[in-house]
Amino acid sequence: LEANTALVVAGVACTALVGLLSHFALRPLDVFGDDPEDADADAAGGARRPGYKLLVVQLSLLWCAGLVVWMVDGLQGAKASIPAWLHACAWAIAAGAMPLPLLSPPRVVPRFASVYLAAATAYALFSVSYESLFYAALGFASLAWLVLERHVQKLAAADALFDGDKTRLGSRVADPNADAAVTFATSSEERDADKSVARHAATFLALINAAFFGTGNIASVASFEISSVYRFTTRFNPFLMGALLMLKVLVPMITVAVAFLCLLKLRATPPFPAYLVFIALSDLMSVTFFFEVTTEGSWQDIGMSISRYALMGTQVVTILVFLGLADAYAAAIPTRGVVAHRAGNDAGKKTR
Repeated sequence: LEANTALVVAGVACTALVGLLSHFALRPLDVFGDDPEDADADAAGGARRPGYKLLVVQLSLLWCAGLVVWMVDGLQGAKASIPAWLHACAWAIAAGAMPLPLLSPPRVVPRFASVYLAAATAYALFSVSYESLFYAALGFASLAWLVLERHVQKLAAADALFDGDKTRLGSRVADPNADAAVTFATSSEERDADKSVARHAATFLALINAAFFGTGNIASVASFEISSVYRFTTRFNPFLMGALLMLKVLVPMITVAVAFLCLLKLRATPPFPAYLVFIALSDLMSVTFFFEVTTEGSWQDIGMSISRYALMGTQVVTILVFLGLADAYAAAIPTRGVVAHRAGNDAGKKTR
């Protein structure tokens, strides 16, 4: 990668924009039914949603990370030494950002946005070019996935309510007074896994592999720019530098894993069936990569073909680590399934 500080700062700005949109555009819609306004005497209307003070703190840390990147790259360009206090700032910013999501409200949008911004702060310190832009797009795609699945869930609940009557359902959805005909409520009751689990597992597999391979091949340190670690250290230490380069690859995967666990909470389905489908799909991809292993060509081609197969084969085990780490952030989010009701009728049906 060719170092480009402007792209790093642009990625920081895009990430901050996504965080602001999630709080000020998405939260007022309360798409997931878990984010009502709380009573607050200091608010203009007497009520507001919690978590905005934490948002200010996380955005400040994100821009501080961007400032550290700009200063370090400027010193590198001038062939000047990087002072120890600048390295200390990078370590403090990265270490201080990651626990902050635990202080966010246990609601889907603020918790996911908090994890997204925390990981972005650490990831910006590793970025040398387009990586921060990649992470901004990955987080936005994960959030859009959650919103899309929620709307699909509501349509499925309405379809079940009308017993599959497509014509009647279509007329009500097209009706501007549809809210008077069908209302939605949340349910904490878990339901059995259905065919939608395959869709969730396939999407998660696509996003987790995009996060994993999006900015380099973890099996080849040569595919990374060593200047990624200069914000933390410039003293040659192969073990520390290798660990930092590995951490750079793994940080985006935490964000995707949190989105996946949030989705399972929203679908009110247990995670084990989805994990089984994920294993089956990963094994199919492993077989595909196995037949692409080659012993001809350059050493790089041979190494890449072997590493892709090896990494895909071990993914079914390593993903448990990321899901475990993500569960530390997502465990507090309550189960929020969807139940549809007819107007004036207390009986509803859960989505199938």
